[in-house]
Amino acid sequence: MKLKSDIIKDILIPASVLLASVLIWQLAAYFSSADVTPFITIGAMVGILGEAEFWVSFAFTVLRALVAFACSFILALVLSILASWYDLIRRIAAPIVTALRSVPTMAVVLIFILTVSPSATTVLVGVLVLFPTFYSALLPAATGVNKDLKEIALVCGANRLQRLRYVYLPIMAPAIAENGISGFSLAIKLIVSAEVLSQTAKSIGMMMQTAKAYLDIERLLALTMIVVIVCIFIDAVGKSVFAYLEKKMM
Repeated sequence: MKLKSDIIKDILIPASVLLASVLIWQLAAYFSSADVTPFITIGAMVGILGEAEFWVSFAFTVLRALVAFACSFILALVLSILASWYDLIRRIAAPIVTALRSVPTMAVVLIFILTVSPSATTVLVGVLVLFPTFYSALLPAATGVNKDLKEIALVCGANRLQRLRYVYLPIMAPAIAENGISGFSLAIKLIVSAEVLSQTAKSIGMMMQTAKAYLDIERLLALTMIVVIVCIFIDAVGKSVFAYLEKKMM
């Protein structure tokens, strides 16, 4: 019951902020005599949710986001731990991560479009953007492991695998969970953006691109709102579950 209560609270607060934003939007649309209002957009959302095409596109977008997230997060986690063990790896990784963070996303998308399929482009772009973000967040957690604990593990004869399992991962758990939760919602937003640029078939991004081509602003706004709501929901539920498990373990 406590977990359900926390999840409800974490969903209701962002939902309330979103509702307030919609009301402000409605007032602004009313006084400016704008053609597109929140109620029209909500109606378009309801219509989209009833389309089979949307659910197919949504499933493929989420799948691409999962692949990009999993690849980048696992790579960042492994490399951050290795970098905390070996100074040479940390020195080699530092300029690579900096370079990846500096590369313009648009340029990367255009390069990949010319070399690989649009679907692969979205995943590769997601990995290239997410990996340096995860690595930079996880490295301090890996290097911040208490020296006394590491020495105790060595005295007890623990090998590297045992030290990883019983020392590093438990201490890094909060950073892993926090970045994992926020990282997945970020992955969805990145994948949708890449889908729009690469015009990936069977994707939310392609649906947005089609709406833009037909100047269907209501549909475009509705699709954007759906992505925002999904990301808020994932973030809220993930944080609530993590907070609940953290309290249980204390």
